[in-house]
Order: sequence, then structure tokens, then C-alpha cells
Amino acid sequence: MIIAIDGPAGSGKSTAARNLAKRLGLTYINTGAMYRAVALLAIEDGRSLKDEDAVARIARSLDIRFEQDGESPRYIVNGRDRTADLFSVELTGRLEPVVNSPRVRGALVEKMREMAARAAVSEGTGGETGGVVMEGRDIGTVVFPGADCKFYLHAELSERARRRASELIGRGEKVDIAEIERQIAARDEIDRRRDTGPLKKAEDAIDVDTSRMSPEQTLELLVSHIERRKNVGR
Repeated sequence: MIIAIDGPAGSGKSTAARNLAKRLGLTYINTGAMYRAVALLAIEDGRSLKDEDAVARIARSLDIRFEQDGESPRYIVNGRDRTADLFSVELTGRLEPVVNSPRVRGALVEKMREMAARAAVSEGTGGETGGVVMEGRDIGTVVFPGADCKFYLHAELSERARRRASELIGRGEKVDIAEIERQIAARDEIDRRRDTGPLKKAEDAIDVDTSRMSPEQTLELLVSHIERRKNVGR
């Protein structure tokens, strides 16, 4: 099973995808973290993020694992836990040339499909056939247009900024809510306007406005849609 969850930053898709993967016994893949990891490694290697060839090489060699530490996700990049480094405000402000690069996106899309293929032949927690819950911005339109189930999550900008600020405060970072809102709005514009893999709702995706929904309510809504589709397919 392949479940695609797309949406802008702060829409709740990461939490929803993690919770859904846990509920269904599937592999969770955060594709946004993959782009962040590539940017982080390139910076640490002294590469210009505008050097597409160099950054694409880093993308092709990327090894990333998604683990759960209690209720918190952990991101293991090339054997090291880089959870604390991947979602800083500073790194967020430098992502544009990486997420807009066709070569980097091509390399990572290939890696995403490889990861999903490995998960598909693995065994789920209940002994059932494995699969993935993959979240990003172009999963249902580019990476897996034939996904078994697609969701598009979104929320009001002010609520998305509040959520992101809460996450950063939880990591001990100082935050400026106005700056976070500005960054999110700018990222939305970049994601929607890029030529390769733009952010948009797949025609057959289920639209979910999470502005006034708790993570638990969002999870139950997604599960109900999936169960409904399973019953229809029987």
C-alpha cells in the first residue's frame, strides 16, 4: 500500500503521516526531511547550494532513516542522528536552491521510489504486506501519481505559523512568530511556482483542512477514508 500525503509547511502532514504509519504498521517517509538533509550535508561539505551537480551527488548518496523515539521522530542521516539540525529556522531559510533544483529533485524522487519498493516487500507489524505513508509536496502528483490513497492537508497561515513556532520552542530555539509566518508564506510561493514538482493538490486527492482539527481528529479522519476505500474495493 502506498499512501501519499501532500500539503504546505505546518499543515499537520508530518504528524498525520507518522501517526497513520504507526496505526497501519507501514513505513513512514518524510520527503521534506530528505531535502533538508541534502542541504545540511552540502553546507557542511562547503558546497554552494547553487552547485546543482555537487548537491545532486550528495542527494544520490544520501542514506536516511526515519525512527520513532516515543512520540518524537528521529532522523538518522548517514548514520548520525541529525534531528536537531534539520528543522532549524536558519536551514529553512536556505532551502530554496535545493528544493528548486531539477537534478536534486530527480535524484531524490528516484531514492523515494527505491525506499517505497523496499518497504512494499517488507512485512508489516501485523504480518501483512508492507507499504509506505509518504509525505511531501508532490507525492500524489509526481512521485506516486498512482498511490492507493492520496490526501492534501492544508491550514490557515496563522495556524501553521503557530504550530511551527511551537515545534521550535520545544527544541529550545528562540522564535519570532512574524518571521516564521513570513518564511512559511515565502516557502508556499516558492513551492507553488517552481517548474519541477510544484506544490498542488492531485485531482483525486482527498482535501483536508486541519486548521481546527487536533492530530487525533486528523488521524481518525484519514483512517476512515482509507477504510472506506478498502471496503469499496472488496
